[in-house]
Amino acid sequence: MNAALTWALALWLAPPTASVPVEFVAQGRAPWCSAAAVAMAANARGASLRLLPLVRALPVAAEGIAWVDLREHLAPTVEVLPFQGSRADLMAAVAAGAPAVVSVRRGAGRHALVITGYDGQGVQALDPGSRQMALTWAALEGIWGPDHPTVLAWPLDAAPAGLPLDRWRGAARRHSAEAWARRALAAAEPVQALALYDRAVAADPAFGALRYDRAVRWGQAGRPRSEVCAELAQSRQDGAPAAAVAAAEGAFTCPAPAPPGASGPSPLASPRRGGPRPGPGSPGRQPSRRPGGSAAP
Repeated sequence: MNAALTWALALWLAPPTASVPVEFVAQGRAPWCSAAAVAMAANARGASLRLLPLVRALPVAAEGIAWVDLREHLAPTVEVLPFQGSRADLMAAVAAGAPAVVSVRRGAGRHALVITGYDGQGVQALDPGSRQMALTWAALEGIWGPDHPTVLAWPLDAAPAGLPLDRWRGAARRHSAEAWARRALAAAEPVQALALYDRAVAADPAFGALRYDRAVRWGQAGRPRSEVCAELAQSRQDGAPAAAVAAAEGAFTCPAPAPPGASGPSPLASPRRGGPRPGPGSPGRQPSRRPGGSAAP
């Protein structure tokens, strides 16, 4: 049975109700809801995260702590998976004994809730700011829409069985890469932007659009042309639009791709500065400009 059929069968067999015992972690009056929610979810699977040591080790912005920062900081001991989930994903996780954190709209910002149970009418949740609450499915989906991720967390040795972990992990890599790329686009200093692009590509090395952006930034910064051209070639292999890559290769005077059966690459022409602009003007799937990764106060 293939993975898709196995997953569909698992959902069909999922119990109509499920709940997970979760110990409450209060965020207090600080914008720490994402950290408190991840601590609750991970601790329910056997972790022993404490909120104050966790937030002291992380950057805290006015809108809260970013999912990507939690994911990176906890990686040695706890797997944190932020991704664009569905009701089916949420139900599957809870039924398998893993509370699901959801990022929801609250006023003009965002907030994190921990879904601890569900039934046919809705969900039971823990709000790090106000403890237990219940929401109908319609109410939840009204505040948990596009650009509001689901976040799962568990110790490295305590991932639930029977779930589409490969799909969720791939989506979490893409989510993290997009968050780093948004920071790169917002960076004031070119050196900082390049470092952030490196982190974005490291998070999801197969993201061709990001490799294209990084290659263009490299070229504009005067990086050796051989490295720029190699990165552009890799971006094409990873799905960046061929026309955009070809235009960049022309702008940076990269050698033409060798035809099949050719004995070797064309000699490099003299370098030329400039080239296409990365970021918002890059074709293909681009990281959105929305604020990245945070749950909000």
